[in-house]
Amino acid sequence: MKRFMLNIIFILLSLYSLCSCAVNHAPVYAKNGKKYGVVSGNFTDRWYDYYERALSYKNGGYFNEALSDLNRAIEIRRNDQRWVNTYGMHFIDYFPHREKGIIYYLLGDYRLSEEELLISMHREPSAKAGHFINQSRIKRMVKEKRPVTPPALQLHYPQSTRDEFVKVSGLVKDGCYVSSISVSGEKMQIAASETTLPFYKQLFLSEGDNHIEIIARNLLGGEIQKRIHIMSDRSGPTIIIKEHIPEVTLSGYLTDRSALRSFQINGAERIHTLKNGFFNLQLISQPGPLLLTASDALGNTTQLALNPDQLRPKERADFPLFMAGTCLVDASPFAGSMKRHPEIHIRIDGMGHESVVYKKSVSLKGEIRSTSPVGSIKLYLEGEPLSIALDGNEGHVVPSGAVISFNQSIAVNEGRNTLKISVETVSGNQGSVEMTIIRKIPEIWKPESRFAVRLTPLDHHARKYERSLLHRLFGQAPVLTGSAGVLEDEKRSVFQEAMALDLLKRKRFQLLSSGINDLETGATQKDPARPALKEEHPPLPDGLLMGNSCVDPWGVEVTVRLVALASFEEIIAADHFSPRGEQEDVRRIARDLSQSLHHSLPVIEGKVTAISSEKVLISCTNGKIREGWPVYVYKELDSTPDGPGPSLSKGGGDTAILGLFTMGPDQSVDLKKSNIHVEKGDRVIAR
Repeated sequence: MKRFMLNIIFILLSLYSLCSCAVNHAPVYAKNGKKYGVVSGNFTDRWYDYYERALSYKNGGYFNEALSDLNRAIEIRRNDQRWVNTYGMHFIDYFPHREKGIIYYLLGDYRLSEEELLISMHREPSAKAGHFINQSRIKRMVKEKRPVTPPALQLHYPQSTRDEFVKVSGLVKDGCYVSSISVSGEKMQIAASETTLPFYKQLFLSEGDNHIEIIARNLLGGEIQKRIHIMSDRSGPTIIIKEHIPEVTLSGYLTDRSALRSFQINGAERIHTLKNGFFNLQLISQPGPLLLTASDALGNTTQLALNPDQLRPKERADFPLFMAGTCLVDASPFAGSMKRHPEIHIRIDGMGHESVVYKKSVSLKGEIRSTSPVGSIKLYLEGEPLSIALDGNEGHVVPSGAVISFNQSIAVNEGRNTLKISVETVSGNQGSVEMTIIRKIPEIWKPESRFAVRLTPLDHHARKYERSLLHRLFGQAPVLTGSAGVLEDEKRSVFQEAMALDLLKRKRFQLLSSGINDLETGATQKDPARPALKEEHPPLPDGLLMGNSCVDPWGVEVTVRLVALASFEEIIAADHFSPRGEQEDVRRIARDLSQSLHHSLPVIEGKVTAISSEKVLISCTNGKIREGWPVYVYKELDSTPDGPGPSLSKGGGDTAILGLFTMGPDQSVDLKKSNIHVEKGDRVIAR
């Protein structure tokens, strides 16, 4: 009996001991019908229990109790970290130093606030920490009565280029902390203000002058604006022949947006003969055909061939040309699109009534000749006027000419483009020709070749019916949990729609529907023009874009994670914070998060530089492809006839995908398990 009583006492003591571990001895407060200082389950004296209870205290304004619990959580688990496992498949975002910094800010201790927030940013950067760092610095500088001065801005960029894309970079310095930098209206993403911030932006340049505005601001409102000009010239010089008497004289004019670098006749350099672009040459020692070649300082070139053997007696102005392109003249099969006039002949190299191209910029090479001097040339794309470089350098007047040879770069849109060239002579005669340029998307740039992402509903853990469906679809997916408030249903839908639309607009990812709610992807009955992502048999995605929101009295934080479907490992995480939570703020958060994802995972290109028995080494032009990321190896094809007319430029054809690989260490691809033939010079692109 005694032994039995001792066993009972031992069991009771054990049960008491276990229960005491799950009892929350900290005070619980009530305010406006809500309890603070509580956790979602039993308090088990773990670090995540102290962290969760601290957030509850903080939301209620019980800051001393919150600091005490945060200090205890840090004693057990020191560093701020995202995606921390608590138990089973449950994860949380753990930011004890950040939350301490916010509390110190609310208590008015801006020095301690900044210290704790910087610890958090060092370990795990977050937009919320960056916001409160900025606010602490503003409060401190206002208290110190810092003067408001503009930041110092240094810029690096080419003044002229023949490239479609250009890098504008710079450095901004300010003792009042640089907080904002925008280039051409797009803000650079800055985690937290700094006294010195470098930046760079890659921009697409239109042909001609490009005006780019850079604005930098500091935390106190000091601002500097600079407007720069970059001249993009992908067109060759225009050659205008005013008079040609074979074996006697040749006169005319060269014009180009850039400075002229070379002017050759039959291979002999004659640049020294130019005076303000004009030339008047004696041809006593130049019998037979003439080949004129003009190049500008950026390397763009135009050629013109003159064949005096084809001249008719006593005719000097109307001389036929030695040329081997499609000649759109009266006898041409496409002459029905031309206003007929026997005095005007228009020829465009490599182009018929319809032509297929695969690149955005097209080199329009051609010649115009007339029995009377040409006074004006007008170029229209889809009815919009484009410029041909017939204006002289430094404002010089360009003479009229009987023969004009040009090499003009034009940008064409995807699909069908109507191009029209109109010519008028000084005597008033007019001629024109119309043609169609069809721009197709190369295979490697089609949406099907992009990394496929399924956008899952925001805060799916907060809605049971969605969670159960997700669990049926992705049974092993980790669940992000937490006791903080989340966005309302309507605002979640606003976020999902804005996120999907921005992802689609940027065309970096192949976006698949969530398969849960059409509203989540922006397909609504009210606006049928919005892109619908619903598929009858949706393909399997490469990754899931998962998101969660956290709403407290001081703002809204949204974090998205791109998770690999095969392993459920996090590829990239991005977050944004707004002190306000209206619908427009939620839309802005979605767009900023989309920008962050695209900035972190750009489309990186390169080529194969070396091949061994087992590996392919890759050299990239615009960054490094992260290890483990899928990459395509492909070939660029020369342009080939497609449809009724040929493609325009050699090397501007479609692409042929050789295979899909996984990027290995040291920017290499493993070929051991592949029988695909890869050659040096083949192209590579991140999926």
